[in-house]
Amino acid sequence: MPATAEVKLPNIQPQRTEAVYLAADESLLQFVVDYYYRRYDEYFEQEGKLPELGVSYLYSIPKSPKIDLAPLPSRVQAGKSNTLCTVETIHLALTFPDRKVEFIARADILATCVVAGPRLLMKVDKAVATTEGQVDPVATHVIDRVVVPALVKWLEGLLIPELTQGLGDIRATLISAQVEDDQINGYARVFGGNQSTAPGLAIPRADLALIEDAGRVRLVVREDAINVAFEELVKDPSWKEKEKASYSVFSGEAEVKATLYSPNLEISEGRATCTIRVKAYAKVSGKVAGIGESIKLEGECVIKPAVRLERLDGDAKAAIDLDVKRSDVDIKLEGSWGPLDFARKSLNKTIDALLDAVLDQAARCASNIRLVAFDMNKLAKSAGLDVAITLDELSFQKETLCGQFTLRERS
Repeated sequence: MPATAEVKLPNIQPQRTEAVYLAADESLLQFVVDYYYRRYDEYFEQEGKLPELGVSYLYSIPKSPKIDLAPLPSRVQAGKSNTLCTVETIHLALTFPDRKVEFIARADILATCVVAGPRLLMKVDKAVATTEGQVDPVATHVIDRVVVPALVKWLEGLLIPELTQGLGDIRATLISAQVEDDQINGYARVFGGNQSTAPGLAIPRADLALIEDAGRVRLVVREDAINVAFEELVKDPSWKEKEKASYSVFSGEAEVKATLYSPNLEISEGRATCTIRVKAYAKVSGKVAGIGESIKLEGECVIKPAVRLERLDGDAKAAIDLDVKRSDVDIKLEGSWGPLDFARKSLNKTIDALLDAVLDQAARCASNIRLVAFDMNKLAKSAGLDVAITLDELSFQKETLCGQFTLRERS
């Protein structure tokens, strides 16, 4: 199994508001480039005619373009560009009315990896192609007019995985991205429920070790972002039970309701603790000697379910599961019985039965809570990739949940 990432010293200002950190290495981008090179040849082999020059052309690119992320090689004047796409060899054949000539050329395309909504895109800054050895003005014209525009169109249309899709039920929007140390570092903000994540923990960068013929993605999510996702996933469900109550001098109805409030996770090094609030109330209303009476009893408890990290779909997904025991959900209802105190003993039996029923439902609901935190199937699908996915690391760290995945071609 590949080594997991080594965390570098933080390089993010503490006042920043990112709640999600994503890192994709140079190998992942190269993996995507190679994947599409093998499947779509319209950009890498074409033939046609340029009537104004009286020439037919045929070009082919025998090897996949090579991607370099910043820092870029010293041989290029990068400027603000942070990505270099190099096409080492372009075979170009020109057919004139009286002869056929062949050339070898190469192309260097400087681009900037930029944020566009939820995903990353390549914006080409400069593209230069040169013939090697014999230089011919017609060959140069064909390369500039036909070959280079096709490569630029291909690079700018490249489907880079939509990194925030790797977060499953957590909805995030990329707000910035940096290309440095041969990897793409994206920072996302989570919005949802009745809140947005606030400034807080600065998330450290990761050093993704090089791996051959595969790409790697590392995701780090702050605990407050996870709690926003829980708030969206568990929208304070309630359960209600009613029953008619009739005694010698009282007739009416007893109603009991229980509400489960969103889980709240606190993450420390290596483990997470969770709390869930459950509130319940009972209402009894009816008539005593022809006079309408009503009382209300209330109570609540805090449960602390076990928290587990689960690997799903053959390691393509990672989820947070909660385990609640029915015995953990125990509420005593309290309040003034007032004019119904004379019937307390009898009514308590009805209320206890109704309370037991709604707390059973609350416990079952809590036990079935599963938050899909990372979903690499979505990430791969966003780039049109059909790949094998390995989950190399899944762990709770300081106030964060971390996951690292490797994407490979299917065997």
